[in-house]
Amino acid sequence: MLCLIAWLAGCAVAPPPRPARTPAAPPPAATRASAESEIEIAFQISGGIGGIERSWVIRGDGSVMDHNGKTYALPPAQVAQLLAELTAAGFFELDETYEDIACADCFAYSITVNDGQRAKRVRMLNGGQLPEQAQRVVGALREFVSALEP
Repeated sequence: MLCLIAWLAGCAVAPPPRPARTPAAPPPAATRASAESEIEIAFQISGGIGGIERSWVIRGDGSVMDHNGKTYALPPAQVAQLLAELTAAGFFELDETYEDIACADCFAYSITVNDGQRAKRVRMLNGGQLPEQAQRVVGALREFVSALEP
């Protein structure tokens, strides 16, 4: 009987080998398009003598939407250039607020920049006293949005 058991054990079919465990496929490598999708710049202007209210959301893929819902399609490189200008002007080093003046007809600015790695919001009331860095940031943004309309 032991011989029969030993013989049957020797003839038993071995279970199929387990497939080697492979880790789940990593997500696709970050593409330029996905990096661009993280970039967002929001720019709002209000005030002045006429009491204007304007805003724009500028995305890394080149899409821009204004306060009226009008959309624009720009080359992503143009947005990357704007982001580079804002960064070089010192946007991320600015204080969070520049609003310590009383001014009835001044322009107020709210600027939020997300470069895909960090995000910051700065609010300013411009009565002519903004530091040079803040003036360069506002100037670059005003120039960018004014070029949207032919």
